[in-house]
Amino acid sequence: APLAPVLKDSAAKASRVLWTGLVAMATLGGALGLYQFVFDREPASLPTTELVSRMFETGRITAENADTLLALLQDSASPVSNLQSVFEEGSDAQREAIAMIAVGSTRMQGLELLRAEAETAEDWAALAEFASNRKESGDIALEASRKAIALDPENIQYLLLLARTQAGMGDFAASRRTLAAASTLAITPREKLMALVSETSFDETEDLKEKRSDNIERTRQAIAVVKSLPDYGPSSEPITPDTLIENHVYVVAYSLTHLVRLHIYEEEYDTALSVTEDALAELALIEPTSEGRVREKLLGMKQLLLSYRASILHKLQRGDEHFQAHEDAIALARQLASEGNIKAERRLPGLLYGVAHEYNVAGQSESAVARTEEAIALQTDIDTRYPDEWERRYALQSMRASMALFAGDAAGRSREDAKLVTMIEDDLLREGLLPERISYLVRLPQTVRFYWNEQPDAPKQLSPLLAQIDGAHSRLLKRFGPHEQLDRLKLGNKLERALQHAGMGNTETAAEIMAEVEQLSEALPEGFEGRGGFYLYALYYRAKYDADNAARYAERALAYTQPLQAVGELPTGEQWAIAHFTRVKNGDPTAYPSDD
Repeated sequence: APLAPVLKDSAAKASRVLWTGLVAMATLGGALGLYQFVFDREPASLPTTELVSRMFETGRITAENADTLLALLQDSASPVSNLQSVFEEGSDAQREAIAMIAVGSTRMQGLELLRAEAETAEDWAALAEFASNRKESGDIALEASRKAIALDPENIQYLLLLARTQAGMGDFAASRRTLAAASTLAITPREKLMALVSETSFDETEDLKEKRSDNIERTRQAIAVVKSLPDYGPSSEPITPDTLIENHVYVVAYSLTHLVRLHIYEEEYDTALSVTEDALAELALIEPTSEGRVREKLLGMKQLLLSYRASILHKLQRGDEHFQAHEDAIALARQLASEGNIKAERRLPGLLYGVAHEYNVAGQSESAVARTEEAIALQTDIDTRYPDEWERRYALQSMRASMALFAGDAAGRSREDAKLVTMIEDDLLREGLLPERISYLVRLPQTVRFYWNEQPDAPKQLSPLLAQIDGAHSRLLKRFGPHEQLDRLKLGNKLERALQHAGMGNTETAAEIMAEVEQLSEALPEGFEGRGGFYLYALYYRAKYDADNAARYAERALAYTQPLQAVGELPTGEQWAIAHFTRVKNGDPTAYPSDD
């Protein structure tokens, strides 16, 4: 596979004779022995891109995995640990482990190797960071977070890392206890602000809306305290990865970014826009003294804020400003991608694709087509380097389908959608009933429906797609026999058929299909993932389409959620359902928005 531009440039500087000789030596000592030989003779402070490039040159990793490894390390989201520092300054075995973690098929082995090598609190914190982004490695993340705390009990960052991991695994009660401990440990205004931001982030995970306005005010006050400190402001000294989290301006910018989200949740868009500008202004104070990884992190946060600005301006119906904000976000992503940021390179097609849809809705079809053409070209290049990443293949085909839609070719859109369904079905027949592929297929009609809502006869246009998915279900059932993933596919397609009929004004037919979905989902085993979602979704629309019996359907839904309420820890969807169906039961006429 072709090498990413940043790695290609770096690799070109290496001596081909030297690396050829070293590769030949691999037959004597094995791959890991070669790896150690190379890096034992290199400074520990080599930049990440150079280290990854040399791993590629010595045959340790493929070009595709090199790009994936860089994307994993170029993480601008985490404020807790410096993953690149571990890679650049750690042992050979730690680098070997991180390279394995970057590849899906060896991820768990890499985590185990990194655990075996962990000694310091920083080592354990890095392991927790790598392990916390997927549920299957949640236990490793919990253990690693606790080990980091045991070795450095006064480090508030490790407590916040543990709290985030607990929340990510759904243990909100434990997360709140950990956050309470972090708040107690927090001494300085900066630490107190960071603990508060973490606390209110996890409140949002639980959708505790009644706390939101209070959380906003508490966060504002904590930000004001930090900004009032005598030493607040830009520093003449360069900011390093190790000191970034201690920088008051960075912490305020990070906290303001969180505050933007809270205001968006509250639909306070004017205020959200003002806070976005404040956060960008804070970043501008420290950008001049940042370089390397710190600069990447700050520009990553800036790109996120620019995307927020675009979304907020869209909500405020400020058309030209809204599109300019999108273009600003895209321009920054281009800049980061050109500098070798793999995450930005991967994100750029999605940014272009997203704004293309908004151009289309605004009636600017030429701009929509131009942006989609560029997104397709970039995604095609990425797809060439990552041929085994199914999500990217599917995304590319979705772009081609949208391209036809933007060009006014409804028949072409249907053909491209059909190709995508065939692609997914072929993958399932070849690789088995993988849950994430089934989920993609279940969501596909919803995505198409969303983008076709502005088109004439949009609901009717879904008929061929839904029929093809039904056919795929039958063929998969014949091949694999009864399976819960196929039950999920069947129920998902039935829901879409009901919504299609509702869109065409056939509410009686829609209600009949929803009744069937209710019965089928109720009959599923209790442990069936998504059972409650299908059941409550069906009751939501049955109550909407049959107002005379709406209270009865609401009582049914509330009865279903009763055992969950008794446990005391409810997922966000169930919390919303309880609030909604309570309003329906009480006859609240605003329970269903007119444009729902």
